[in-house]
Amino acid sequence: ESIYQASLAAAAAMEQDADLRVLCPVDSERILLRGCDLQVFEEDDIIGQLGHFDGVIADPLYRAAVPSGLPFYELPHEALSGRLYDDRNPDLIDRTLRSAGFVFD
Repeated sequence: ESIYQASLAAAAAMEQDADLRVLCPVDSERILLRGCDLQVFEEDDIIGQLGHFDGVIADPLYRAAVPSGLPFYELPHEALSGRLYDDRNPDLIDRTLRSAGFVFD
C-alpha cells in the first residue's frame, strides 16, 4: 500500500510538479515512505490532517470524511471498496496522471 501511494506521489511530482503528501492508513515499514508522509490509522486523525491539504486522492468511500469544497479525486482501491467502483478505476499503467483525469494546479 505504501509503495503504491508513494509511487503515485512521485509520479505527480515528476509529471505536474505537484507536491503530494501521503497519509498511509495501514501499517508499513517507515523506510517505504518519504519524510513528509504520515502513517495515520484512526479516522479522526485522518480527518484532522485533511484540513492541511488542497485536495485528496482516495477511495470513494473516503469522500464522506473529506471537508466540503476540498477537491476530491476518486481512486478506487479493491481492498477498501471491493469491486463496487471497478468501473471508475482508471488505468494508470503507461499513462500520464493528467490523461487519467488527475490534474493538480
